[in-house]
Order: sequence, then C-alpha cells, then structure tokens
Amino acid sequence: MDLLLYAGQFNRTPNADDIRAVQAAGGRVLYKFRVALLRAELDTGAVRALVAGPTAIANAAWAVHDTSKIDGDVQIFYKRAITEGDKADLRRLGVDSIGEAPDHRVIESLIPDSLIPRVAALPSVEFVRATGWGCAAPDGERIRRP
Repeated sequence: MDLLLYAGQFNRTPNADDIRAVQAAGGRVLYKFRVALLRAELDTGAVRALVAGPTAIANAAWAVHDTSKIDGDVQIFYKRAITEGDKADLRRLGVDSIGEAPDHRVIESLIPDSLIPRVAALPSVEFVRATGWGCAAPDGERIRRP
C-alpha cells in the first residue's frame, strides 16, 4: 500500500511519526520514498485510520501490485514554462512518463524513487513533490492504476 502523506504545497519525506503511525495501525514500513510517499504492508481495514480522522497522516492510499518497483507518482515544478529541452533532459535521466499539466510549469510523471534527487537537481526545476491520483467509477467498473 502506498500512502500519500500530508505535505502541504511543497515536499517532505516520511518521518518517524509517520512510521510510528503505520506501526500503531499494525503495519510494517516497506520503503520510505524521497517525497511524501510511504510504502507499507497493512491490513486494508487499518488504512481508514491513516487517511481519515484524528490520527490521519495521509491524504490517500492505494494498493501496489508490484512492490519490487519503487516508482512514485510525482509532480515536477519548473521555475518557468516547460520547454522541449526540459522534457529531453528528463528522458536522458530515464524518465519515460511525461505528462504536462495545463499551467505549463508542471510535469506529472511516474518515476523511480532513485531518480528524484537527479530530477530535483536540474537547473530549471523548482521542486519535486508526490502527487496522488484518484478516480471514481460506477459500481462494477474496474480502474487500472499504472
């Protein structure tokens, strides 16, 4: 289960309080991302307390089908409008999922956690943060999450 941690507008990394909250819910932390994401092994019944109520630490949670892939949904904020050169820089680093947000200063991507520091260090990047994706569908429909 990936937990999108409360982080406000900017980024943060998982901290000791987040880990204690997962453990208090009966979970085990599998991985701490370099953004506000935490991967944990949890009973699905325990998730509600982590995303709602007085002990919540996260905005959202979703199942992860392949926990060997340490990829995070991120938003890459630029200091200016994004250029084709910026996208080429990301591709050179190994980022292959590049979706530009409507304001032309943000790229949304699913990237390996190991690339986050390299992406954040690009001269035109302002910061990188975790982002959550959510969908609603009528009963019975299936939603595929990358």
